[in-house]
Amino acid sequence: MLHSLGFVHNDLKLENIVVGDKNNMGLRNIRLIDFGYASAIVRDPCKTDFCGNLAFASKYALRFQRTSQRDDLISLAYILVYLHKGQLSFS
Repeated sequence: MLHSLGFVHNDLKLENIVVGDKNNMGLRNIRLIDFGYASAIVRDPCKTDFCGNLAFASKYALRFQRTSQRDDLISLAYILVYLHKGQLSFS
């Protein structure tokens, strides 16, 4: 939903994901919180300041490239690996 509104979260980490009660279909509600680093999606590839969490940041964010939906998805993948293995192999 956030991406469809034209924004990137830029700070996905475990602390910013909240799991709630089950909804009427028996699925748990998952919400993102802390939009302090969120920014509008911009198609300009220029350099920018780093913002977010180093542990789950994409290689593009670490190179100070402007972030996009791709970077949120990469951060989510890193979170899932962390939850599965208990660590990230590169941290």
